[in-house]
Amino acid sequence: MDVLAERAAIDAAVSGKTVCTAFADAVAKWGDRPALHWKENGDWRTLTWKEYRDQVAAVTLGLRSLGFGPGQFGLIMARNAPEHVIADLGIVHAGGAAISVYNTLAPEQIEYVANHSEATVAFVEDGAFLQKFLAIRESTPNLRHLVLVRGNAPEGVMTWQSLIERGREMDEAEPKAFEESWRPVGPEDTISLIYTSGTTGPPKGVVYSHNNIMWTVESVQRFWAIEPQVGLALLPLRRDRKAERAIVVGDVADRSGAA
Repeated sequence: MDVLAERAAIDAAVSGKTVCTAFADAVAKWGDRPALHWKENGDWRTLTWKEYRDQVAAVTLGLRSLGFGPGQFGLIMARNAPEHVIADLGIVHAGGAAISVYNTLAPEQIEYVANHSEATVAFVEDGAFLQKFLAIRESTPNLRHLVLVRGNAPEGVMTWQSLIERGREMDEAEPKAFEESWRPVGPEDTISLIYTSGTTGPPKGVVYSHNNIMWTVESVQRFWAIEPQVGLALLPLRRDRKAERAIVVGDVADRSGAA
């Protein structure tokens, strides 16, 4: 194999592409097919690609209404749940970059990541995770918005449903607003920060661009076509963002740890 020629071919194939364009292509290609499967109260639930897109659009526009946009970072502390990837893509389609944080981090560790990245919003799955963020709220001045996915939100915390409803209202009022939000996102824009575990000192934020992700996906497709199939997520989503995104732009992605 001519390595340089293959690299040039991959460069050409992903030129101008972002995770946002890949997501739009997937919705157009597989709109009514299942995109996400997960278990809830013992029953399997599914989102089609079109439904997935609508949820992402609602989160995106909800975030934009809060002033979140290009150059900003959003934290996510959640398990393998559909809201995890919806929040991730909502942040990205708003022009920002997502940071998934380990569920086991202590409040002071979250504080470090929040202040180092200057994150302005955080999505937390439940009340236990929320308590960690409330404990550091006064010492994280940039973290202006907390969104609770499940449970009753205390004063000053937004619920997932209220954010979704806010975004849907914007989507209905301005049907082009979602596309206008993500179209300016470019291949070299930051899509994610992955913080190291900090075993040799303070965690370091490793920067990934859209091009990094699309280049990896295209490389994988050279020997494993990402076509209709089921992707099984056994490890927490925080473990490998590049692998997760490779599944996100495929056909069916399971986030519960079971097919």
